[in-house]
Amino acid sequence: AGGSNYYGAMPRGKRFTRHLGLRTVRTIDQVMRFFPGDKLGFGGGQPFNMILDWTHEALTGRYRVTGDAADYDHDLAQLNVPVLMVSLQGDTLVPRPSADKVDGPHALYF
Repeated sequence: AGGSNYYGAMPRGKRFTRHLGLRTVRTIDQVMRFFPGDKLGFGGGQPFNMILDWTHEALTGRYRVTGDAADYDHDLAQLNVPVLMVSLQGDTLVPRPSADKVDGPHALYF
């Protein structure tokens, strides 16, 4: 598991590149109706709706499941459970700001 994929949570110098990459992934997914990551070297072959949901969170910072009316951000905010978030120095996929976006009030960092 990782932190938020929201491009706005990335370090400033990486936001534009992440945003452009996410738009590219979403466009490929919408055109092909699935994401051929196994052919593109990223993420393996993925179903259409999974990529829609993933890119929605990555582009907006809000969680949603296609076809579901639940407000996941509200529901997650109501949880009062400990969270262990491990952030590794130099991690380019989930840098510390991405981990911080989902850490909650009870996160422990090591």
